[in-house]
Amino acid sequence: MTWLTVNRRLASEYRRRYDAARQREGLQVWPSPDILPWDAWLDRLYVQLLDAGDIALDLLSTTQERLLWQEVIEHAVGRHGLLRPAAAAQSAQATARLYVDWQLERHPLHTLGSDETRIFLDWHAAFEQTLAARALLTRSRLPALLGTAFAQHRLTPPRQLRLSGFDALAPTQQALLDQLAALDCEVLIDDIDSATATATGTRIEADDREHEIQLAAAWAAQRLRDDSTQRIAIVVPQLTQYRSDLARIFAAQSSPAYYLLQRDTQQIFNVSLGLPLTTFAAVAAAIKLLTLSTDSLSLGEVGQLLRSPFVGGHAAEWDGRARVDAALRELGAPSFTLRGLHSQLSRFAADDARHCPDLRRRLEHVIELSAALPARDTPNGWAGHLQRLLALFGWPGDRALDSAEYQAHERVRRLFSEFAALGKVRSKLHQREAVHLLRSLAADTVFQPESSAAPIQILGPLEAAGITFDAVWLLGADDQCWPPSPQPDPLLPSALQRELGMPHASAERELTFARSVTARLAQGCSQLVASHARKDGDREQRPSALIREWPCVEPATLGADGASGVHALCAHAGQIEEMPAAHATPAPASQAGGAGLLAAQAACPFKAVAQYRLAATPLAEASHAMDGADIGRLVHDLLQRTWQQIGSSRRLAAMTDDVLAQIVAPLAAAVVADLGRRRPDLFGPRFQAIEAERLTGLVCEWLTVERDRPQAFEVAALERKQRVEIAGLQLDTRVDRIDRLADGSLAVIDYKTGRQVRIDSWFDARPGEPQLPLYCLQQTDDVSAALLARVRHGKPGCAFVGLSRDAGFAPGVETAGAREGFDWPATLQHWQRALSDLAREVVAGRAEATPSREACTYCPFGALCRVRGHATEEADV
Repeated sequence: MTWLTVNRRLASEYRRRYDAARQREGLQVWPSPDILPWDAWLDRLYVQLLDAGDIALDLLSTTQERLLWQEVIEHAVGRHGLLRPAAAAQSAQATARLYVDWQLERHPLHTLGSDETRIFLDWHAAFEQTLAARALLTRSRLPALLGTAFAQHRLTPPRQLRLSGFDALAPTQQALLDQLAALDCEVLIDDIDSATATATGTRIEADDREHEIQLAAAWAAQRLRDDSTQRIAIVVPQLTQYRSDLARIFAAQSSPAYYLLQRDTQQIFNVSLGLPLTTFAAVAAAIKLLTLSTDSLSLGEVGQLLRSPFVGGHAAEWDGRARVDAALRELGAPSFTLRGLHSQLSRFAADDARHCPDLRRRLEHVIELSAALPARDTPNGWAGHLQRLLALFGWPGDRALDSAEYQAHERVRRLFSEFAALGKVRSKLHQREAVHLLRSLAADTVFQPESSAAPIQILGPLEAAGITFDAVWLLGADDQCWPPSPQPDPLLPSALQRELGMPHASAERELTFARSVTARLAQGCSQLVASHARKDGDREQRPSALIREWPCVEPATLGADGASGVHALCAHAGQIEEMPAAHATPAPASQAGGAGLLAAQAACPFKAVAQYRLAATPLAEASHAMDGADIGRLVHDLLQRTWQQIGSSRRLAAMTDDVLAQIVAPLAAAVVADLGRRRPDLFGPRFQAIEAERLTGLVCEWLTVERDRPQAFEVAALERKQRVEIAGLQLDTRVDRIDRLADGSLAVIDYKTGRQVRIDSWFDARPGEPQLPLYCLQQTDDVSAALLARVRHGKPGCAFVGLSRDAGFAPGVETAGAREGFDWPATLQHWQRALSDLAREVVAGRAEATPSREACTYCPFGALCRVRGHATEEADV
């Protein structure tokens, strides 16, 4: 007897039952039963015909069929104005399967259907002509072909054929079975009408979908604690939508080690729904490597490859590659090509910390092979070329693969075989097209690593058909999802679909399906629980009509308290011991960071330690535009070069606006060109010209502000580097500019390009902007002004903001003494005292976190200091 099932899972279940029965009989060896899914049976019959030489048609895979549909539709684009042939091909392929399975060629669709239906019929006619011309066969045509082969005695029918798990048979399936019955094959069909009784069970209401999943997970875990031999099913009508939530919550409940990211963590549950092959890390790395061989990758993707264990040499160079990743981010470029990445690795070769000779050598070999590859080749040819490229990259890495990774690796090997077979429907391709096609094939391939039998199975309704469990939880049984809403095929007449009872065509059919599944679940287990969420966002939900009359119980009565395993472990882990960490080890006398160290210490001592002593600064992020640092660098460089030529207020006053523009314009072009060499991706020739023009206008506008200063001055220093010492702490500083005024005193100037330029914090006990006060204190000559130069277009625009000893220095500059208690000498004394206190804190190692809104809003160290766990008087940190 041949026993056919609706899917692979049910075939495995029947084989398991058969084997268990033979073991109970005391047998040690027995013949394997002929139990297999319907599609596998059709494939077996096709291979028999092929081996006998009785068929000359090549059977297309699903991917090959979709690509052929796309080819046909692309030829019709000009006629129908279609913009997305690939998406249309996927839709047309699904419609064609229904069209053939339900023998719709017997119906006058040209008159019954819409314009979309008629367009599909045109496509389908062209598709069938292409199949005939190329001697190709689709899976939907296979039953009819096999029926003919049986009738012509080219195939021998089985004596008995049994079908299980089928709620309905398509006309093509029924026609094949009728053909076999006419040839004296006994056809037995189970379960079509056996599940029509009204099902009963227990109903639970949850607050929302998250709570509902938590209850189901807690219930399943409790049942296993009571009896570890039980087989439990969680049946979810919307499994695709909630797969990630289900996996996360069940892992938290049943496998706390999941949170430790341990490899090969044994889980007691299994989600039947696979994921696209590209979501598995080893496969994603392979696709990125092949993409890099022919195209550019984003900075983030390059970083993933540099840190990936699936690239050869990672174990020996992981630290250097991580440092290369950080260095590439500092460059700011948003993407890299293979040659660009190799060039940067060559530049880093002199730096021992970032030297990655193995990776550099691998990239060289890939570049050499890529140059030798043909411009165009067949899919079979590219399958070999791309595998050789992966081998040169060292994929899948040096370490031993765990079970899931190994299975993904083997699936990729089969994927290349499937890719090579695409030559049936695709001619020669460029390398970039080949990689894109391989990526699409991987994305369309659903993959589920095999694992040992898990006691908790999370399934869709169809997969649960015919399988027996000790207990079943039907999750999501609300009036919106169970029965599901009808979804008739959009390219076929809806009325005809309803008349024929086609899948998902009507609410009546969906209700019949849901009622049948619910009844089967009840028949196949000793306990059936159904649940629904009272709310989905802001929408109120009611229980499905199929379970509304079931008795509703409290979750606790079933052992479903909703507390996840990992959270329960934390709750019972004991009292948390608080360990004050107010001090780090004393700082060395010379400390990196300059005035920024004192600013961080003033805002939050912990931030200063994290940023300047632990060097825990976040990685830089790529940008497709100039960021604030780029703009500031351009303005600083241009002003430095401009004042190197002008030098004094006397010369500035003698220059007309046209003369100033003639001086500034070439300097602006030079500084933009310098930045362009660092960021060629951003600063193309046209952009450089535009940016140079903008900078010229900005600096000329600023120079008019400088020209209006009442006191004469000469530039005494530009970008002066200076090591200063305050309260025993040595800091390296750089002053943007120092002017010597007519009376011999100095004005210390710091350029700012942002909107918010203020001096209020200078008078605080912990100055938050200590740069200029620090610079002023370290000058040996008399200082009479501390100036922030706001250089920017718009409002507020170019102006001085600061403090001066003498009145009338410039608009926007306060005169010392305007604030009570802060004349010029008192201000300098305050700065000396306040900055010395901050320096002594740094030297002493003061490191407690002092959260506040100002300090925490843009601080990147929240996870390090766990700011949310600190008490604060701020309403919201």
